[in-house]
Amino acid sequence: MNKKELRKKYFLYRNSLSKEEVKKKSYEIFFQSKKLSIWDKKYYHIFLPIQKYNEINTFIIINCLIKKKSI
Repeated sequence: MNKKELRKKYFLYRNSLSKEEVKKKSYEIFFQSKKLSIWDKKYYHIFLPIQKYNEINTFIIINCLIKKKSI
């Protein structure tokens, strides 16, 4: 599968999710990311979500970093 096909596949998948499912999956991703050894870094690159495309809510991660005063 090439990049264009993957984008289309996951675009359709995200559009099929309810708002509640997106929220749940966003938190699941956040909790998985907490297991990584990246939380002591000074700089982070995080994509901002486009809500109309049902992208995961990365503001959960951003808020965590703000609370840690990492950004």
